[in-house]
Amino acid sequence: METLSNFSRKTKKAPARSKSVEEFYLLTTKLFCGHCKSAMVGICGTSKTGKIHQYYQCVNNRKKACKMKSVKKFYIEDLIVEKVISILTDEVIDKIAQNICELSEKESNTDILKRLKKKIRKNETATENLIKALESGKATDIISAQIEKRQLEKQDLQAQFAREKILKPQLKFAQVKFFFDRFKKGDVNGINFRRSLIDTFINKIYLYDSKLHIFCNVQDSKIEMPLDKLKSSSNGRVVERAGFEPA
Repeated sequence: METLSNFSRKTKKAPARSKSVEEFYLLTTKLFCGHCKSAMVGICGTSKTGKIHQYYQCVNNRKKACKMKSVKKFYIEDLIVEKVISILTDEVIDKIAQNICELSEKESNTDILKRLKKKIRKNETATENLIKALESGKATDIISAQIEKRQLEKQDLQAQFAREKILKPQLKFAQVKFFFDRFKKGDVNGINFRRSLIDTFINKIYLYDSKLHIFCNVQDSKIEMPLDKLKSSSNGRVVERAGFEPA
């Protein structure tokens, strides 16, 4: 489902070599080259001074089949985290929560539940007809037995219905809103928070030389961001750490 409203940035330390790539390259499977549409993967190297440099590189660039430059890891990750945080207004979160609740309600009404509802209604109609027949004095013993049978059948159907509802719970607006509100208060520097934020809100990102196309899960829409504009909006930190790898 962790959040961020304050951008007190701290320098991130280089990851230990024993850790997996995915743990530190948060945009793995999310970031794609805008030119050839191939995945961009995490790479790192050590300079002569021992400093570790981390980038995302187009897989075709590694094969000399694409001219897309590598982009610094923290630069692009910071831009995405900052952008996601900026769109999480109260209005947007309310809209997201409402959409999710509507979808949950639709999905919770499964074919099995529909069939069970139909059987319960049919059972109730049959029971009402039997009671009317009983009241008119027709075959009292036989009808009483049939009514009892119908009542037991209804109890079984209701139990089945309850079990199915448990398997397909319907989300409530308050609980969904609470989940997303947490993203406005998380630690922007915490790797677990950053990963959760990206996994929850980002579907796919296409990186070009001077812009980003960001596709969000929750808004089902594309956000286009010029890179120069983003560089100037980061309180100096992004400009300081990044950009593209020199040609």
